[in-house]
Amino acid sequence: MTFGFLKAESMAGFVNSLILMITLIFIIYEATLRLIHPEEVKGLFVIIFGFIAFIVNLVSALILKHHHHHEEDDHHHEDVNIAAAYIHLLSDALLSLSVVIGGIFIYLFQISIIDTILSLIFSIYIFKEIFPILKKSYKVLMEEVLEKLEKFLKEKIITHSTIQIESADKICEIYH
Repeated sequence: MTFGFLKAESMAGFVNSLILMITLIFIIYEATLRLIHPEEVKGLFVIIFGFIAFIVNLVSALILKHHHHHEEDDHHHEDVNIAAAYIHLLSDALLSLSVVIGGIFIYLFQISIIDTILSLIFSIYIFKEIFPILKKSYKVLMEEVLEKLEKFLKEKIITHSTIQIESADKICEIYH
């Protein structure tokens, strides 16, 4: 993998993680408000949209796995990013399935707070999972900045030291 590709991959990971974290903060904020001021949740909508999300994520995971196996046969290597994406999609499918189950409880028993509780649990779980990716991509991106800063400071120190030595030599010449 080239250095430039690594940086692009890290930038994409950083931006995606940051957007996801901002979204999660918003979801946690909204869920907290719903804990304080409960609202009615339409269980049937939760079931329908959760089921659609479940199907989309499951099909996407299966397509990715199928595509990955074909590429693996052709190239005889495992791409960690594809494996991570597959696990991510599978996790999303399982989360969507639990949303469907929560929607069924809401629909059958009119317990709307289940939606809020699931929102908080999933957000905290995803936050915990995404934070290491954000941290790792940030470190990779900052490594270049730190290297440039280190080079700049070394150049300034060398320049400053050279000027001081030259000045000291001139002072010595005056007194000799």
